[in-house]
Amino acid sequence: MSTRLVGRGFFRFSWRRRGAEGTRRGQATTGSAGERRVILSGVQPSGVPHLGNVFGAMGTWRQLMRHGDTRDSLSMFCVADLHALTVTPDPRLLWRRCRITAAALVACGVDPAQSALFLQSQIPEHTELSWILGCLTTTARLSHLHQWKEKSRGRAELGSLGLLTYPVLQAADILLYRATHVPVGEDQAQHLELTLDLARAFNHRYGNYFPLPQAVLSDFPRIRSLQDPSSKMSKSQLPTSSTTSTTSTTSSSSPSPVGRPGRRVSLGSVLLSDSDAAVRLKLRRAVTDSLPGVSYEPATRPGVSNLLALHAAALGLRHPELVPGGGAAATPRGYKEELAEDLLRLVVRPLRSRFLRLMAGESVPPLDGGGGSGGGGLTWMGSDGASDGGKEFGSCEEGGEEEEEGEMGEEEERGDVGGDLSQWGFLGRVLEEGRERASRVAVHNLREVKRLVGLPP
Repeated sequence: MSTRLVGRGFFRFSWRRRGAEGTRRGQATTGSAGERRVILSGVQPSGVPHLGNVFGAMGTWRQLMRHGDTRDSLSMFCVADLHALTVTPDPRLLWRRCRITAAALVACGVDPAQSALFLQSQIPEHTELSWILGCLTTTARLSHLHQWKEKSRGRAELGSLGLLTYPVLQAADILLYRATHVPVGEDQAQHLELTLDLARAFNHRYGNYFPLPQAVLSDFPRIRSLQDPSSKMSKSQLPTSSTTSTTSTTSSSSPSPVGRPGRRVSLGSVLLSDSDAAVRLKLRRAVTDSLPGVSYEPATRPGVSNLLALHAAALGLRHPELVPGGGAAATPRGYKEELAEDLLRLVVRPLRSRFLRLMAGESVPPLDGGGGSGGGGLTWMGSDGASDGGKEFGSCEEGGEEEEEGEMGEEEERGDVGGDLSQWGFLGRVLEEGRERASRVAVHNLREVKRLVGLPP
């Protein structure tokens, strides 16, 4: 028996292969004949996603929807605002991040006509099932989980009950909809093991009700930090750059074109909302090496290899060695310029345009699901072909949480926090419709769970 560690977003877990259980890559089938496929993906609202997120779980979901028969599938997307309470206590910041996350999901391909997109807190059955599942586990088991040890070590003020029981709520998020497939990235590792154990414990004690979900991995190469290729791409990763002074290796006397004056931004990740100038700057300063040529050698040339992996994902190629423009004759500087233009044209501009429109309350058409230049990839241009001309999105070009908290949008200045989705225009209507669809499934499934455990429905 072998163990494969996978995870993304707020679903972080390990997948243990047992019999028919296992990990599917790119696409998946149901566990048994006639079983309805239920795709469940949850995203904790942490601000604007970076390209590692876009090419990870989001790209995997789009592959699932392309290769599967959507008539026999149910796809659910949950903005995990309850989970965010363990790390984002500021209500104005949380409300803004929920809006940003929902807009990013629709911009990247969540089709409201085929999927239910909703806020986790609007479905009370999540917390009710979490209590039932919590009665099947022990505090000793939870306190030995890696996430609790890591986040509470030496910081007693962070050791809340919510953080301790966080994995049980994760399990409830997955099992409430009887999910069969969970799109994840391969860059993080935590525990679906608890979810599987709780499902097995419930099925053993009360009857075979919960399917055991399969983790579905991304086909795209793993995207690392532009500043530290040994680490994952992260918005808060240092070093950062101030917009009033710059240490550019190409022009140390010129001001940085990123964001607004005095604002610090992370150079390690390319955000969905980055301006054209920001994307070019981040790639120009990306860590490479002094060796000649451009080649994919992760062990000896991690920086250059990471850029090739990013380029491959943008082009829809399955392996970085297939990327055109590399080779012994290329120079890292020239290749970075080529990569920046391809990223902007193929990914950042079309997604940023859709994202900006959604944040403004406008509607957007579904994304084209066709192949990229590699024949098996995904294109990111909507049917309208809209482009925003390289605009940046205010405070969404963020570094760490401190910078974002210091620059709230106009809604937060008014004290507009929580509750009224009607102010979000098209996006608000999408979330309300998604809530209604998710609620019907959640109410039905929880009624069956309560009946099995002996509680009145």
